[in-house]
Amino acid sequence: MKDIDGISAQSAQWLVRLMEGRKVPASLTLESTSLNSTWLDDVEAKVQPEQYLKIVRNALDASGDPALGLKVGRIPNLGEFGFWGYAIISSATLGEALEVVQQFWKINGSLVRLIRSESPDFITLEIKPAFLITEERLWIYAVEELLSTFNVGMSFLSNRDMHFKDISVSYDKPAHHGVYEELFRCPVRFGRELDAFNIPTAYRNIPTSLGNPQVAEACKRQCEMMMVKMGMQSDLITSVREAILLQPGRIPRLEEVARRLSISPRTLQRQLKTQNTSFMAILEEMLYEQSRNYLLGTDLTVEQIAYRTGFSDASAFRHAFKKWAGMSPLQFRKSTAA
Repeated sequence: MKDIDGISAQSAQWLVRLMEGRKVPASLTLESTSLNSTWLDDVEAKVQPEQYLKIVRNALDASGDPALGLKVGRIPNLGEFGFWGYAIISSATLGEALEVVQQFWKINGSLVRLIRSESPDFITLEIKPAFLITEERLWIYAVEELLSTFNVGMSFLSNRDMHFKDISVSYDKPAHHGVYEELFRCPVRFGRELDAFNIPTAYRNIPTSLGNPQVAEACKRQCEMMMVKMGMQSDLITSVREAILLQPGRIPRLEEVARRLSISPRTLQRQLKTQNTSFMAILEEMLYEQSRNYLLGTDLTVEQIAYRTGFSDASAFRHAFKKWAGMSPLQFRKSTAA
């Protein structure tokens, strides 16, 4: 899971600065990481996962506080994350803010990643490691920081006292579990199979206190350029392909894939354009790839392949395949036969 080029250093830098505010010098938090003040002041810096984990380990050791993640997450820090933070702050609703959070998540260089799913009543956000984390106290810190940051962020953005519906975590109840009760004021279930929290779906429509659509769009465009510059944007094509593969036997629409990726269709189209491709180009490439695999690796009829790839009928499949390959499916199969 290691990224040879590293990840964005913004979250790691923020933690070092925060510890300085707690009277822990940067030299101590950065000890044994090979990082220095030059790295700390570089807005485009990256960090290796093992370096970030060492920073967290140093911070926990220096503070002597196992609940550090819960406490640092209480400090509103969106302004520390430049255009990404301001794009979140200027979103018109909490739902739009959540889209921005997920769309440009890699800009912040988090210890975790989020997997979103929805039901009519709740939005579920499952917390997964962004890279391998084997030490339990580091994982507890990562989960607690994320939970606390989200909890405080919802209230900050809406200017209301807001809370999760419930929380589940994979680790056993820590000695500082009382901080959970004080901070979250919702059911917290320890020792579960996954780390996740639920938010009422109705929260999506709550307006933010500083929403400004024009500013939000401008900041999102800057975020897109940042991700391209940092070499992160290529992940989008992989995500689109994965979202398409999640719906075998049918051809998904742009709107469906965008919703699964938690971004708007317009934004998805714009981001793909920056990579000189489009949703339709990716979709047709995958359909062609699947069709060739069926034709070359199975004895399925053209009608059966048409059904399995999501076409309404064999005639539509034949027409599309001829456009891609310059020949009919049967001609293709015969031309490649040994």
